[in-house]
Parts: sequence; C-alpha cells; structure tokens
Amino acid sequence: MKISNLRVTKFLAYSQLILVCALLIVILYINKLLPISVLSFFVVLMIYSFINTKTVTFECSGGCVTVRKAHPFTYKKFISPEFELPYTHVQHTIITKNLCATKVRLNIKSNKDKKYSVKVTLLGLSQTEKKKLSDALKLIENKNLA
Repeated sequence: MKISNLRVTKFLAYSQLILVCALLIVILYINKLLPISVLSFFVVLMIYSFINTKTVTFECSGGCVTVRKAHPFTYKKFISPEFELPYTHVQHTIITKNLCATKVRLNIKSNKDKKYSVKVTLLGLSQTEKKKLSDALKLIENKNLA
C-alpha cells in the first residue's frame, strides 16, 4: 500500500510560485498601498514555505514501512528513503487527522530495547487515503501484538 501527497504539494508549490511573482510585481509597480518591508516579508515567507514544501510517500509493503520525502519539483527516478523499518519494530501508531494534514506517529522499539518515536506529516490526503493508512497501520500493530 502506497500513499503519496504529490498532487496536492505540486499544486501548493505552483500556487506559491504564482503568489511570489504577484507580490514581486506589486512591490515593483504598486508599492504605495503597503510599505515595501511588509511586502518583502511576505515574499520571504512564501519563498521559505516554498523551499520547505515536501512531498511525502508513505509505503507499507514487503514487510517494511518506508517514508520518502522530496521537494515537489524533484524529478529523480529514485528518491532515497527518509527512514525504513521492518514491521516488527513498530510497537504503536497514533494517527491524528486534521482538516488538511494527517500526522502519523510511529513508536519504535529497536533491537537494543531502545524506544524511539518518528513523526510524519502528510498534507492533503483524501478521506479514502486516510482510511487506507489507518487500516494498514492498525494491521501492522495487531500483527506485532499477536
């Protein structure tokens, strides 16, 4: 099962680019409405959010949970995983569903009995994708409890 938010993050990235261009045009031509410092702040804020926009691919297959993160305009054929861990290391999962973002928290137990927590934010998932994700993680959690 593979869930990705590529379509939503690409739309968000294109929207941010258009907004930055519009703000730059406003700064150049119509700078009497707001001070340049205010408009410059919004341009810097939009560029910062554009740079930090990430596409997240959450994959549960082959006995491993894999998370890959990349910028929406990355055109690589292979994106190396942010982390990859076997199902047996996942102890507990917590899924928090908000209006536009889903936060997944995986509690992990390593071979040396150390406990870790990994948090992943998935922006713009549909209801069916959220349902698939929660079902897959519950299945993994139930396998480990048995």
